[in-house]
Amino acid sequence: MSIDAYYYNWMWAWDSGGDGTSTSAKIRFDPQYAYAETSLSFADGGGYTGIGITHYETRPVPNGPNQPTDFPWDPNFTFPPAVDADQMTLVMAELDVGGSTSVTGLLTVFLWG
Repeated sequence: MSIDAYYYNWMWAWDSGGDGTSTSAKIRFDPQYAYAETSLSFADGGGYTGIGITHYETRPVPNGPNQPTDFPWDPNFTFPPAVDADQMTLVMAELDVGGSTSVTGLLTVFLWG
C-alpha cells in the first residue's frame, strides 16, 4: 500500500485576551482509506491552545449516504489529534485559542491506495 495523494489546509486563530476564539478547516475527497492528522506549526502567547479532529465522514456503501462520526470536546483530552478510516470522504479539524495567544495549525490528510 502506498500514498496516492495528500491534502493539507492550514488555519490561524488569535485571541486578544477575551473569551477565546476558534476556527476550523475541512477537506473533502473521494471515498478511500485515509489517515488525517493535526499539528501546531506556530504558537505565541501564554494562553490556551488546542487542535484536533472534530468530525469525519465515511461512505461504506458506494453511492450511499455518508456516515458521520463526531468527537465532542473533552476538557481533559480536547479532540483526537489523528483518525483513520476506510472509505473516508471528509475530515474537519478545529483550532482553539484563549488568553492573548496566536496560533497556526495544520490539517493533513494522506490517501492510501
